[in-house]
Amino acid sequence: MLDIAKQAIEHPTFWDEKNMALAEAQLAAAEQRWQEAFFHYEAAIEILARKGLRLEWARTLQEWAGANIARGKTEDFERAKELYLEAQNLFEEIDTTYYSNYVEEQIDRLERSSV
Repeated sequence: MLDIAKQAIEHPTFWDEKNMALAEAQLAAAEQRWQEAFFHYEAAIEILARKGLRLEWARTLQEWAGANIARGKTEDFERAKELYLEAQNLFEEIDTTYYSNYVEEQIDRLERSSV
């Protein structure tokens, strides 16, 4: 098992890189280090987009939108809406109605709260 862990460190797969970026984003967001969190969310998104993994890509966009809302600055709400819309488009492309509808509800909630 230790050999597998060493190999992952020396030769990370794109999943390792994505998981590390996402973990760093989540930790930074939890600690309210917002710029660092957003940087790592973007890194995870780039990896997923490059590989064409639209479901994971959309779910990560959705999570990034939530981090923007958590920060709570006025401009973050607009950015969250952009991220939600991008996620919704991806969900619709891969015909995941449940997720698409859920994101639509999140957008509606966001718009109601920012009025």
